[in-house]
Amino acid sequence: MKKRDTCNIVQAHKRIFEAHRLWHQALDCYFDPEGFRTNINAAIQALRNVTFAIQNAKQNIPNYDTWYPAWQTRLKEDKVMHWLCDARTDIVHKKDLEMYSQATVTVRCYETILKATVEFPPFLSGKSILKYLIDEDIIDCNWGNLDAYAVIERRWIVNDFPEHDILYYLAYGIGQLLLLVKEAHENAQKNIDSCSVVDTLHPLSLDTNSIPKCMCFAEKPMHETMGLSDFIYRQYSIREMSPNQKIDKAMRRRYKKVFSSGVIPTTTDPFEFGEILFRTAKDILKRDGYHINLLFTQSPDLKWTMTSPMFEDQVSKHIFWNDVATRVKADGIISIVFLGECWVGSSEVMRETGLRAAQQPNRKEALTVDIFTSELQSKSLQVLFHKNKLGKIIFDGETRDYDNDMSVGYIKPIADIWIENANIKEDL
Repeated sequence: MKKRDTCNIVQAHKRIFEAHRLWHQALDCYFDPEGFRTNINAAIQALRNVTFAIQNAKQNIPNYDTWYPAWQTRLKEDKVMHWLCDARTDIVHKKDLEMYSQATVTVRCYETILKATVEFPPFLSGKSILKYLIDEDIIDCNWGNLDAYAVIERRWIVNDFPEHDILYYLAYGIGQLLLLVKEAHENAQKNIDSCSVVDTLHPLSLDTNSIPKCMCFAEKPMHETMGLSDFIYRQYSIREMSPNQKIDKAMRRRYKKVFSSGVIPTTTDPFEFGEILFRTAKDILKRDGYHINLLFTQSPDLKWTMTSPMFEDQVSKHIFWNDVATRVKADGIISIVFLGECWVGSSEVMRETGLRAAQQPNRKEALTVDIFTSELQSKSLQVLFHKNKLGKIIFDGETRDYDNDMSVGYIKPIADIWIENANIKEDL
């Protein structure tokens, strides 16, 4: 192993890495106001200590007397760096940094119900923000009964620089002082990349704008997602599934002739794809007694991608399908095939009692494949089933084959994007 160069400005170099770690800790505490404040204050102090440490190590920096004054002038003329210097003085001698929090709250089910941008005291939690909006009748408390959820996008702003989140300005400051430290190494004929002082968090490198690459997120607002019925944070998990030779061999061995044509159908036609998938899924359900959720998305080059989402509850389903809609818009997805088990109930019972299929006492279970295309064509295949006393799957009746209404349900946000894209093409 190549021997590393002895660092000529050890303390200054360490302070950069300290600020780097504190920045990431502040990011992790973004929705913990007290934790965020603590790490922001500490990061600003660490940055100011970089220049102090440079001055204390001047005997180790050749040409210091001509080199460093130029950097002092550069930092004083930089509005952001000058502000960071003053902010450190305020934190140490006067008070905490004055910040305010701007939040955009979006309430959704399968579509957006409300979107509002408001300013709140900086140390108000997301739960408190939602309760305030409900108390002020900005959010209808009954929306929780619809399994609606709220997305709270937040920015931490300082009065002197309202254009960006404070984390952006800290990232900028870390980038500028890393350049200073790098030049101090070069003056001593040393390479910072082979320096004896190593960042144990992860390597710190800059993009073309001299912003640390690991901090490029900072121009976008952070968000947290909560159910409106209980103010509990919601999420779903998703597993990327990429068949390979090993998986293909294992699946063929387990299910024998079920996968005679491969794990994923090779056809590019979404309706033929869905029909093959449905037949295969029935065989797997009969073999295993259950079937996982599978989502197949088709890209413009007609290739299929398979993922397996797992939901906590109905709220997490709403979140998932809105996120899929975002992917459809970003990646230009042209077809969707979704396979899963679902409950089937009575629409009459739902009208009379408000109970969804999953809540109805006489509900039945079904295996369903839904097929949707960007041309707004759709088809659903569904078969009811139950387990007998021995736990064996018994299919009840024939497969139902019907068109799906794309103006309602989980496909609506996706259909809206496909309609929007079609209208854009017409205008062109």
